[in-house]
Amino acid sequence: MSFKYLDFYEDHIALGTPKKAEVLVKCIFHDDTGPSLAINLETGLWKCHSLGCETNSEGNGGGDVYKFYMYANKENAITYDMAREQVNEKYNFSKSTKKRETKIVKDFPISKKEIEQKHTMLLSNSKVMDVLTKEFHWTNEVINKFSLGYDGERVWIPITQHDKVVNIRKYTRKPRDGNKVISVAGFGEARLWPLEALDQETVYLFEGEKDCILAHSLELNAMTVTSGAGTFTLEWAKLFDNRNVVVCYDIDEAGRKGADVVARYLMRSAKEVKVVHLPIAKPDNADFTDYIRAGGTKEAFLNIVAKTKPMERVKDSRVPDEVIEMSISTAVEKKLFYRRIKSKIRVVSKMETPSLLPGVLNFTCTRTAGNLCHKCDNHGTGSCTLILDEKSLVTLRLLTSSVKEGKSLYREVFKIPHRCNQYQVVETDHQYVEDILSSPIVEEYNRKNMFKKRFEEHQMYILNTALDVNTDYDIESVMYEHPEDRKIVHLVYRIAPCLSTLENADLTKDALLALKEFQCDENDTEEIR
Repeated sequence: MSFKYLDFYEDHIALGTPKKAEVLVKCIFHDDTGPSLAINLETGLWKCHSLGCETNSEGNGGGDVYKFYMYANKENAITYDMAREQVNEKYNFSKSTKKRETKIVKDFPISKKEIEQKHTMLLSNSKVMDVLTKEFHWTNEVINKFSLGYDGERVWIPITQHDKVVNIRKYTRKPRDGNKVISVAGFGEARLWPLEALDQETVYLFEGEKDCILAHSLELNAMTVTSGAGTFTLEWAKLFDNRNVVVCYDIDEAGRKGADVVARYLMRSAKEVKVVHLPIAKPDNADFTDYIRAGGTKEAFLNIVAKTKPMERVKDSRVPDEVIEMSISTAVEKKLFYRRIKSKIRVVSKMETPSLLPGVLNFTCTRTAGNLCHKCDNHGTGSCTLILDEKSLVTLRLLTSSVKEGKSLYREVFKIPHRCNQYQVVETDHQYVEDILSSPIVEEYNRKNMFKKRFEEHQMYILNTALDVNTDYDIESVMYEHPEDRKIVHLVYRIAPCLSTLENADLTKDALLALKEFQCDENDTEEIR
């Protein structure tokens, strides 16, 4: 029997070891004394039989995996279309859904000419233009800059990357289907927009295209993510290297949590991160547009930004930022544990099969575990993000744990109370890890003592880079004690090829003549034998 939807539901709820397609478990959407949640692992359909469940207010709660995902991520304001796009991308369900969803579109289906036509339609529609310029405070200059359009029902926002249109976000204030913003079918992947904002040192990150366009109208260098409030990736965070980022999301709970998640990602690479809280209380989900509409100005906003304290970086005191340049052998002798070491190594050997390790752990919970919640550090927000890099000992512990042990480790890391099962930990941004043995290359030894030293090998875990055996590299690493046997091990986070002394050697004519005395004369071959 094939449990087609097993991976999806196991990522969201504890199923135990199902032996048949239909399972009955405790519902995560209410304080269930049940179990009352029925799931079919072949069809993906589910239904909660408790009338007290939020999904069952009219006695017909339930649905497919996309609706389940919507409820599980309600705080991020996930719509059904967004849920379908995100779930299909992660679990590859699109191949088994309706035929219209399985069609692979190679080229963007809307031509540049059609986009220009919709732009002309917008400019000629005075009623819509009045809404955009007077209520949304968008300027004509920015409307032209982004080639915004109108199709008679929705405003078109072309999403471009590297001068190529990759999606069109279509916006309306009064949607017939409940979705204010929709994407072109098959092109709804979450993206950063506009990428050109990364050309400047300070970037203002807003929640949604509407606020982003308004910010540009106020001459703020703004960006947004074309998806929910909490959507972000480790790869995106790397794009903000050495930039100052101001995060300004909606004032509702989803916006606050989303801003916190995004800021945690950005703290990995950005020079400075500020999360701005808008001084506005109404409506409940007020955004930057509501702030400006209520009388806020660019100057007042920048004053708020200036007064907002940058987020403090949570540093592991055992791993300071200073990088010390010396050989691995010397670092071991000086017991420089939890320090950053820059050195040269030669790869002696490596494991044939690399490891796959999550780069980020995203913890969320329903906060419905009763008294157990009061014992949990995460009760306040119900969410937490942990980045696994060279500074985190959890990275090393996961590398030396089985999958089953890893799940137990998550409970320990996020300080989840015993017996609580109203949570999930989602692994994202996986990274490639190689297990190698290395030795210091010859020039790293003190030449006077090099023959007195024994040949040393050091175990290293290389993050996100594939190495070649018998090749020399410049590396930066952090030295730890192995969590299993306490032997010395290194987490290598930066690496580049280097040339050894032999590879740099230049044999001159004089050197070649000098080497001739070591060559055998053809007539002496018999004597040598």
